[in-house]
Amino acid sequence: MTAPEREATMPIPLSPNDKFELILESDMARDADGKPLAVQPPETPRFFFRHLSGREQRTLAEMLDTLETSEKTAVAIDRNFETLRFLLVGWSSIRDPLQNGQEIPYNPDRVEDVLQYQEAQELVYGVFGWRPNVNFYASQSSTPSSGSAPPANAESA
Repeated sequence: MTAPEREATMPIPLSPNDKFELILESDMARDADGKPLAVQPPETPRFFFRHLSGREQRTLAEMLDTLETSEKTAVAIDRNFETLRFLLVGWSSIRDPLQNGQEIPYNPDRVEDVLQYQEAQELVYGVFGWRPNVNFYASQSSTPSSGSAPPANAESA
């Protein structure tokens, strides 16, 4: 995917069209050796995130701290999905097998309907660990600030 050009002097967190995507490890297409393809097919489910400001990164770190200290599983699950909703700005190629494979439009209230807890956790920690110019799975990027962090694969949107 190609990101729309952004104004060169605009800080990344303030650029409304500058976002990145993560692909769940389980959704990645692989070559014959089992390695993720450098460019994932367009039908691969993708989750989109905007870049966080420093203040938002601190808020995310605090949210992660509360995830790590949750004593009850139900509380941890709720906090994990709450954290994901704070970060997520869209998705694509998420399909409902019970509706003849129709695409499910992005709706943050449906996150728990389309993801398991472990998948949501992979995305949350993928966003937290995401670093510019780090490219673990050789994903194609359209901006100089894109990259990925395991376990989720990131590509610029």
